[in-house]
Amino acid sequence: MSSSKHDSGLLVEWVPKDPSISILFVQAALSGAGKAGFDYRKILTDAKIEPELLNEPQARVSPDQYTRLIQTLWLTMNDEFIGLAKNKSPLGSFAMMCLSIIHCKTLYQAIKRGARFGKLSLGELDLRLEVKGDDAILSLHLKDPAVDPTHFLSECLLVIMHRLYCWMIGKRIILDGALFNYPQPAHVNEYYGLFCRKLSFDQKITGLQFNRRYLDMPVVQDERSLKEYFKLAPANLVTRPKYDDSYTAKVRALVNQSDNATFPTLDDVAAQLFTTPSTLRRNLKKENSSYQEIKDAIRRDISIHLLAETNLPLQTIAEKLGYTEASTFQHTFKKWVGITPGAYRGKLNEEK
Repeated sequence: MSSSKHDSGLLVEWVPKDPSISILFVQAALSGAGKAGFDYRKILTDAKIEPELLNEPQARVSPDQYTRLIQTLWLTMNDEFIGLAKNKSPLGSFAMMCLSIIHCKTLYQAIKRGARFGKLSLGELDLRLEVKGDDAILSLHLKDPAVDPTHFLSECLLVIMHRLYCWMIGKRIILDGALFNYPQPAHVNEYYGLFCRKLSFDQKITGLQFNRRYLDMPVVQDERSLKEYFKLAPANLVTRPKYDDSYTAKVRALVNQSDNATFPTLDDVAAQLFTTPSTLRRNLKKENSSYQEIKDAIRRDISIHLLAETNLPLQTIAEKLGYTEASTFQHTFKKWVGITPGAYRGKLNEEK
């Protein structure tokens, strides 16, 4: 960033805990509402997302914006499947499923009971658990796959179930692989944060693979903690799960935890990860990433958060990101997102 202060002026307190979300997932979430004839512009505005962002393939939204979008879709459509399945899933269906499995003794029992609930209550949803040697594979099957042409519903349900099961046993379920019965999409990089680093496409099933030892682990939650869990929904269900063991995620987490006003150096980060700078660079390269790209992504996500959630002037946001001129920030933001900061805000902040 030759045109800005060298990594100065960044207030780490503004770093979002979760990365921003591609506009592709916003478009996918809205597809069911569009088919049902709902006004997508009003839905986006209620979620404090500028509708014009849909026209920018590079655009991204903050986790808070995406959470509001799902909440708005739920309430507008009275459907937890947000119009992406043949039949509706009335509001409260997920809560009832959770209540039906929270008293299970083990994760294995919870998964099997949850699968029966889905099949009996929703009909078209079939969640299967298969154990082969040390591997457990949780796969999702739709009675009519044609209702989910973007695969967004299947992916979203797998993420939700993974998050729920991790919470139920109080442990991170490390995924050994994620399988998809369709070709690799152009936005495959978005999948690493959602699932894991080992992605396999053009498979017979869509599902998650993990070690079978998790199946014998006890359920440590109860109805009381479940009530608290519901209070966080859908933020704890629809944003990215914090179970990414990649070096990219580890580096970002270290920056999030930093108590300094500037980015740590690559040497500092490597030391905290008990590795050398050259090894860290090499590992990041294997993930198609770099420390500079991670810092740029964090700057981008901070700017998206501040534009969407605050009334701060562009000059102030630019200074927080380390830029001396607002014009430099505006130019860089447009390269990141495909739209200027002012256009990103649109008329949203006029209501604040």
